[in-house]
Amino acid sequence: MILDEFLRSVEADPEFAKSPPGHLQISDVKTTMAGEISIGWHWYFDWVEPYEERLENLSAITCCLCGHQGDIVRNGNRSEPLCGYCHVQDRRTDGYGSE
Repeated sequence: MILDEFLRSVEADPEFAKSPPGHLQISDVKTTMAGEISIGWHWYFDWVEPYEERLENLSAITCCLCGHQGDIVRNGNRSEPLCGYCHVQDRRTDGYGSE
């Protein structure tokens, strides 16, 4: 959800229309050890930075399972943002949806 919002915001920026086609390329999207989204770029422009910062900030407070507001939850070597409900459900399973 927040990645889709990020892409729509970037495409709506007037600078996007000025950029040459194919010169804004995402190479990968990962989750950091802190549980936030991190974007790797093949081609990048400075005007994208505020959108990327917003994405990273939102990813730290948006539940990765349902999209509601949440907080970073650390469990062993994993960190991910979860809302209260999903955190309780996650603790009842092995963390990957299996009982």
